[in-house]
Amino acid sequence: MVIIAITVSGIYVLLVLNAFLTTQPLAGGYDDAQVELLRRVLLVWMVLLFSLAAVNGIVLTWATVLDNRHSSALARALGATPREVSAALGVAQVLPALVGAVLGAFPGGFALFAAINAITGGDSDRATLPSLWQLLAVVLATVLVVAALTAVPARLGGRRPVTETL
Repeated sequence: MVIIAITVSGIYVLLVLNAFLTTQPLAGGYDDAQVELLRRVLLVWMVLLFSLAAVNGIVLTWATVLDNRHSSALARALGATPREVSAALGVAQVLPALVGAVLGAFPGGFALFAAINAITGGDSDRATLPSLWQLLAVVLATVLVVAALTAVPARLGGRRPVTETL
């Protein structure tokens, strides 16, 4: 949950910076080439954030699958299907991701932006904060990506033979 909140907070700040580069006339004195370079830097940071979040999500899901292999095997021995076990493990990852995304988008992102602004002495009056629809899109996309990234490890963990695990 904390990893997701930190990632979404970083995305919030990147959205603010992108809006600054888009809305300011020559982005506060930068020429077109400099603005394009800054946009590429923002893209690199976005890719890094997404990559780290994806790796963390997969590792966390795999650790959850390994930790729950005995209880999952017991549930399967009592009649649960591999699909039901996989779905339960997926939901166990998606619900905290939803909470983390909401906390990262609304109070976390704004707090991170305010802290960066205070440290650098930036002008927050000129900043364009992300709109509600952008924040909702980030939260929804985060939940969908976490669900997709957790599907494979959860499916693999749910398919282990019960006798081997117990």
